[in-house]
Amino acid sequence: MTAIRTELENYDAAHIFNVDETGLYFRMLPRRTYIHRHTNKSSIHGTAQMSAKDRLTAIVCTNAVGDKLPILSFSKVVY
Repeated sequence: MTAIRTELENYDAAHIFNVDETGLYFRMLPRRTYIHRHTNKSSIHGTAQMSAKDRLTAIVCTNAVGDKLPILSFSKVVY
């Protein structure tokens, strides 16, 4: 870590960026749910949406000063 900090001292804080990627399965339903204790459990069935694989990937980036770049996003739809 000391070597990295020493190297970064040569750069302006506005030119040091941090990039992170995150994903979201936006059509997937929760795998578990709470039901009323008087509900007939056999009447509740799963749906195709419970295993949907539609994914949204977002890439976020900011520099050491706090300037944020626009979010870059990709989507992948699996049928």
